[in-house]
Amino acid sequence: MPWLVAALAMVACGCGTVEGRADGAAAASAESTLATLVPTQPTLVPDPVGEGSTTPGSASSSSDPVTTTPSLAPASTATTPIATPTSIAPAGAGGGDVTRCAHQPERAEPVEVRTVSVDLDGDRRPDELRLAARPGGDGLLVWSAELRPATGSPSAVVLVDVGSEVEPVGPIQLHGLAARTSDPAQLGSEFLLRLGSFGDVSVLGVLGADANGCLFRFGNGLGAPLQLTVGEHDTGMTGVHCEWFDDAQTIVQRSAEPGAHGDWATTDVVLTPNGTDLVEAAPIFGTVSDDGLRLDTYSILDCTGLSLAGPSR
Repeated sequence: MPWLVAALAMVACGCGTVEGRADGAAAASAESTLATLVPTQPTLVPDPVGEGSTTPGSASSSSDPVTTTPSLAPASTATTPIATPTSIAPAGAGGGDVTRCAHQPERAEPVEVRTVSVDLDGDRRPDELRLAARPGGDGLLVWSAELRPATGSPSAVVLVDVGSEVEPVGPIQLHGLAARTSDPAQLGSEFLLRLGSFGDVSVLGVLGADANGCLFRFGNGLGAPLQLTVGEHDTGMTGVHCEWFDDAQTIVQRSAEPGAHGDWATTDVVLTPNGTDLVEAAPIFGTVSDDGLRLDTYSILDCTGLSLAGPSR
């Protein structure tokens, strides 16, 4: 009776019975549960050096630009770096996020420094603006403007076209920048600085802070830093006038040359803000008599409360 022998063998081993199939299912279920309780360990990839950090949960992609903090360039460098935000880092006890500006001040202590207090970022708190010089190549000093705000990230701009007489001049309020905020009381100031001189003519630059509180220097709209001139030279004179419109100012670059009949031919060029540039509008031509008091404004810095230190006052 071979069938009886086969049946007894199956009963003895439990193969093909309900209990045998249940035991196999229980083992498979236990193995699946164990895999769930012991998750796979992630592979940690270190951040590349210089890429900064982002706030947890922020999105990024491989196409996002990566900005690094360059060292201060020699004075012969042809371009001026503009501070732009790179990443968002958690703020301190004050809460909120702080935008980290791309160009940070150098850590090396400067050998010369001039410091003023001015609200550039418009938060109604005084910021520290420093003009700092550090040794560069060929024994030359490399000057930079550095903003250390009351709140937010520090930032810096290398001054590539300076002489030996770098000095802070004072704050101005430029017409046309009110678009940065709907509340005019929140506007920060811009700042005039003296970069140096040639002969009796002083050269000035203009600094500002963008919407993220990062320092920048105004350009001329042609890819170069803006230069204003004040003083007298061999063929005439040049000056800077600040024209008030409501609660803001417009910079006017002036020049005058001797005319044919004892008078002076004058040119006024209004500088209109356009982003981080101050762009020249169409020149306004005129004539001023040699003995007129108005002629004096064509050789000085004519902005309320400001004056120049040095040969051209």
